[in-house]
Amino acid sequence: VSSTDGQILKENISQTISISNKYGLGGIAEFSANGPTLDFYLKPDLVAPGVNIDSTYLDNSYVKLSGTSMASPVVAGVVALLKQARPTLSPDLIKATLMNTADILTNQDSQMPFSPLIQGSGRVNILNAVNSSSIATPASFIFGNGDKQKTVTFTLQNSSSSSISFTTGYKSYPESNVSVSMPFLITVPSNGKTNLTATFSANDASIESYGFVYFTNGSNDKLHIPFVFLPDLSEPSFIENVRVTSTTIGNGKSMNIDFKIGMGSIIEDNNSKFRGNTGGEVEVNIYNSKGELIKTVFNESPIYIGDYSIKIDSTDSLGMNYLFENGKYFFKVIYLETNENTDSKDVYPDITKAEDYNSFVVSHSPPGHVNLSLGGGLTPLLKNGDKFWVDVYLDSYKPNKSINLTVNYDPFLLQILNVKAGSIVSGNVRFTDTILPGKIFMALSSDTETFQGSGTIASIQFQAISNGDGFIGVDPVTASSLEKFVLGALYYKISDYSRIFDLNKDSKVDSLDLDIFKVSFGTKSGDTNYNKSYDFNFDSAIDKLDFFILSKHFGEVYP
Repeated sequence: VSSTDGQILKENISQTISISNKYGLGGIAEFSANGPTLDFYLKPDLVAPGVNIDSTYLDNSYVKLSGTSMASPVVAGVVALLKQARPTLSPDLIKATLMNTADILTNQDSQMPFSPLIQGSGRVNILNAVNSSSIATPASFIFGNGDKQKTVTFTLQNSSSSSISFTTGYKSYPESNVSVSMPFLITVPSNGKTNLTATFSANDASIESYGFVYFTNGSNDKLHIPFVFLPDLSEPSFIENVRVTSTTIGNGKSMNIDFKIGMGSIIEDNNSKFRGNTGGEVEVNIYNSKGELIKTVFNESPIYIGDYSIKIDSTDSLGMNYLFENGKYFFKVIYLETNENTDSKDVYPDITKAEDYNSFVVSHSPPGHVNLSLGGGLTPLLKNGDKFWVDVYLDSYKPNKSINLTVNYDPFLLQILNVKAGSIVSGNVRFTDTILPGKIFMALSSDTETFQGSGTIASIQFQAISNGDGFIGVDPVTASSLEKFVLGALYYKISDYSRIFDLNKDSKVDSLDLDIFKVSFGTKSGDTNYNKSYDFNFDSAIDKLDFFILSKHFGEVYP
């Protein structure tokens, strides 16, 4: 459990928590070995259940155990059943059959299959294996290590009494980096063999890629062969291959932010250390040109190593409203792990291990806006118990007789104390609101006149009730004129340590705090003027690094 998730569980332990079966076919154990082998072969060939398996134990008892010792008996039993059903199969063909017919496991966070370097050909499926009358060999293929292109000959065998025609296909990940040239249709005679030549080509020789070749005969036989392209071997990184599919979005278009998690967290077991198949926590954040966080589009912990592709839309799911105003934006992919330093973990529960960033431009957004801001220009760094006002601001360019919107918030972190109608509500314009946990429904309406222009729809008073962070957002918004709006969001953070940069505790970070900081600048732990509270990076020295941290918060004003 990550520090972020653990804090949420701790703060809401009295609430009802629902747990779903996210990985129906199973995931990959974090300690499961992966490939390739030192002599450049695929590893593993396939996987089988091997975590928390009921096993016999001493004194006629049972115990739950995990590891290869639990998965291997499953495969041994499967091999015995397949050998009984098809006694003429050689060991090589038994292995190929199990690989051809295994269930390909999917990473539910990326909606892509796990790499064959983690799952091999997939999870063994004895029913598929016994019912298959065909075999494709070699059962896996790996290339690269200096070769961008490789040709291989596959052999399809048919043990049935009639000929079988297969259509061929493939899928590669990341999408389109590896292409496969091969015949579309192949026929295998009864009790015979047919060879097929396929050429694999990597478009970008620097990107590790993988995929599966498929041979399909209607609904009867569907075989697959995993393939992997490996670039020249290099030291893996937490974050790799960060890129965008387009540098400009707008007018209802979308783009994808692609990245790869190249290695996982360190696991200690029996006095040994190794990197597992899962990492700590990954966030993908979007910032405006001022450097303000406006949206978190991905957050997952723990996270499997592998490729990810995050879709960024310029509009909401219905195409009714826009998510970005025109301009330049930056996104950052951040890899975090739990802070194990007892001195600093309360202030910084997570530490950044790696990050990478890029930018994109948004165009063709409408001029109308619905924005959220803290009243009085305050900074949304809060303490538990703080009360603060959020203004819902409308900028409309078309005459409307009604506007309906929903403000969303996290009811575990915030509660609503009050709602006041804003400056737009005047004359015959009516304002109504309905408060539900996590949502506020608001409506502006008039029977006799239209309204447009700029002003506040309402002001909402919140109170921070639990530590955490998140966004107060607006979605959806509907207008009688069918006007479309750019919808804003307000990021906030609630922490006991959110205001450590306000050194004189006057609710703002200004020149007075700098004067206080100067007294300790240049000191180290043990010096007379050293003050641990000003050592923001906890390195036992108050120096330029701490000044840079403090300067990022200069000008902040707190509730």
